[in-house]
Amino acid sequence: MKTLLSNYSGEENGESSIQAGIWQKVKNVFTTENEEEPDDLFPFGPSALNLKPEIEIFVPSLSHEGINTASTISYLQSDTYLNHPSTICIIASPRGVEILEECLDSVVDDSVKKRILDKVGYAVSPATASQLLKLGFVNIKGGDNAGNGDKLADLIINDLKQDNENDRLCVFFTGEVHRDIIPRKLTSAGLKVDKRVIYTTAVRKDIVTTFDQFITTNQINDDWIIFFSPQGTEYIIDYVKLHQTQFKIGVIGPTTETYLIDHDIIPTIVAPKPDAISLFVSSI
Repeated sequence: MKTLLSNYSGEENGESSIQAGIWQKVKNVFTTENEEEPDDLFPFGPSALNLKPEIEIFVPSLSHEGINTASTISYLQSDTYLNHPSTICIIASPRGVEILEECLDSVVDDSVKKRILDKVGYAVSPATASQLLKLGFVNIKGGDNAGNGDKLADLIINDLKQDNENDRLCVFFTGEVHRDIIPRKLTSAGLKVDKRVIYTTAVRKDIVTTFDQFITTNQINDDWIIFFSPQGTEYIIDYVKLHQTQFKIGVIGPTTETYLIDHDIIPTIVAPKPDAISLFVSSI
């Protein structure tokens, strides 16, 4: 099996990238999403297995940029955030962690930075938890036990009820485009939620040109395109529709399947879960 294009999205759904199982048969890799290296997107990817694809191409389909940066930096150092006895930090995606890191770089007082990193960090998905760990958070929850926002919200509610700490301040750092599953559930449970929008996401308009150049240069045929979510596909979807007989098309989950069908693209396989095993088993 060769994977040509993988659009990884991941926000509040916590959708993780193709992991170890799928890499066992990967030859050509064309990944799109963020301006990160493939092994950051695929945390259990080729380097973890000491495998090297014959062709490894990375072309981002989305770009991310911090917004409200000055106010975020100020808020992180405020009495409201630092001195509330039980503030928790909630992050739904690796992009949020990256922007938070940029904000922390502007915190010059090391003692203040330590207090920020000492807050409990709740993360959607293992990839986000890993990024929080790299950033310096020492008490991270969620991750493997919270593959999406709904599960993370349940985990937070359960933790705080067990600790009898309904007065905790739950600070949700998120992107401009997001679902409100986490804050809605927490608020319904009687918890205090402060939602802070810290970055914006835009679709890169050069994705079709780059993809077409890659196809032409490498004479690609009969390889796989994997859609993790509809996000970031606005420009590439018509190209795939026009050339769909040239590829095998895999999708993660029924929402993405419906999106492709609505655009007259029939998936070859549909994996029920966003993990390597589900995708790999579906492709056999």
